[in-house]
Amino acid sequence: MGEFGFGKAFDMLEKPDNHFIIDAIAASNIRTSIYCQFPALSKLKLEKILYPRGSVMRKKFLDLTREFAEQRVAETKDSKSDLFRFVVDAKDPETGEGFSMAELWAESKFLIVAGSDTTSTVLATLFFYLTRYCEVKKKLYEEVRTIFPSLEEILMGPKLLSCIYLRACIDEAMRMNPPAGGAMWREVDNKGAFIDEEFVDAGFDVGTSMYAIHHHEQYYHDSYTFRPERWIESETNPASAVQVARSCLNPFSLGPRGCIGRSLALMESRVTLARVVWAFDMKKPDGALGKVGEGKVGATNGRHRVNEFQLIDHLTSDKDGPYIQFKARSYE
Repeated sequence: MGEFGFGKAFDMLEKPDNHFIIDAIAASNIRTSIYCQFPALSKLKLEKILYPRGSVMRKKFLDLTREFAEQRVAETKDSKSDLFRFVVDAKDPETGEGFSMAELWAESKFLIVAGSDTTSTVLATLFFYLTRYCEVKKKLYEEVRTIFPSLEEILMGPKLLSCIYLRACIDEAMRMNPPAGGAMWREVDNKGAFIDEEFVDAGFDVGTSMYAIHHHEQYYHDSYTFRPERWIESETNPASAVQVARSCLNPFSLGPRGCIGRSLALMESRVTLARVVWAFDMKKPDGALGKVGEGKVGATNGRHRVNEFQLIDHLTSDKDGPYIQFKARSYE
C-alpha cells in the first residue's frame, strides 16, 4: 500500500525500521473507534494521558507518511504509477480547486491503513481456519496446485478467477470474521425513519453489527462452522441458498459508504492466498503457540468457541495470532 499511495515501499520484510507501523495502526484504530462511539471525547485529547505510548506511535506513523507524501509531491507527476499520479491535478467540479498537500497526505494515509490492516485480518483468519479444517485445506490445495503449474503464473486474471473454491474460502473467512465487524453507525435524518416496522426519531444513531448478521442462523445455518461449500451451488446447496447467503454478506458495507477498495482487497487476498497455498504446506504448531487466537472453554461474551478465531472490534479488527508453521512444498 506504500507503493500504491506514494510509489515507495515501507520495506517491512527487508528491515525492521518501520515495524512500528503495525502497532501504530492498531493504536490509531483504538483511538478512532472510541471517538466513533463518543465523538465529544475527541475534544479532550485524553489519549495523550491514558494511552501515551499509542499516541507516540501514532504520531511517528503520521510523520513518516507526511514525509513520504512531501517527497512524492516534489517529484514529477508521471514519475510513478501511484495514487498521486491520478489525483495531484484533480479539480473539484464545483470550485475548480485541487487537493491541498494536507488532503493528499490524509487520503494516502487512510488508504494505507484501509488497504493493509483489513486484508491482514482476512489472511490471518484464513490461515487460522485452514489449519483447523483439514478437509477444506485439502480441497483448496488440490484446486490451486492443479490449476497453476508454476508459482509465476499466479497473477490476477482468468485462471485465478476460475478458482471457485479459493474464492469461497475467502468469502467464508470474511463471513466468519469480518475485518470491520461492528456497527457502521448512521444518524437518522430530520424526518425520522421506519426501520423494521419501528419508527426511529430524528437524531438517533442506528446500526447493526456485521458480525451479528454474518452469524444469523436464518441466513447461515451452522454459522460458527467454517464451511466454504455454502458459497457454491450443488445438489445439497441450491442456488436459492447461495443467493440468500450472498445477499447478506456485506464485509465491505453498503451504499455510498461502501468500501471503494473492494476489488483491490479481493485481488490482494486471492493472489496472496493462492501463492502461499501453491508454495507451502502449513499446519498449526503444537503446544501453546497453536492455541493463540482460539477461544477459551468457559469464557464469556461469545469467547468460548475454541475453533473460532478471536477478534476485537477497534473500528477494524485487532487480533493476536495465529501462529502457523510453514514448510516448502513437497513435490513427491
